[in-house]
Amino acid sequence: MKRFLKIPPVWVVCAVLTLGGCENQTGNQTGATYIPGEYTGTGKGRQALTIKLTFSEIEILSATVGIHTESINDSDWNTVGAAKVRQALAEIPAAIVGKQGTTDIDIVTGATLTSNGLIEAANDCIKQAKGRK
Repeated sequence: MKRFLKIPPVWVVCAVLTLGGCENQTGNQTGATYIPGEYTGTGKGRQALTIKLTFSEIEILSATVGIHTESINDSDWNTVGAAKVRQALAEIPAAIVGKQGTTDIDIVTGATLTSNGLIEAANDCIKQAKGRK
């Protein structure tokens, strides 16, 4: 029994070695994931577009589509296509806030380029908020 107490179990050694080097993605020890503030990212749908994300230290608070020249008027494009672009411009930012990132966001069928452009722009914001360029 005494011998068992002198040598820590293998799982304890593994846990200490595994967790010993952990830190959050910003490299600080404060528990913050993001640098709070508003960040604007750019992406490319059919045209260039921007999105603005607002961050606290631990979460994405809001997402707003900024400047874009995506066709949203029925006269600019076919009615179904314009409706899908409008849908993507509304749903993708809401999904980014709801899922707290861009992983596992469903793109809007019929507005693939716009959806992917918004996700690209959001990833740009997230990178900035994490202190990366």
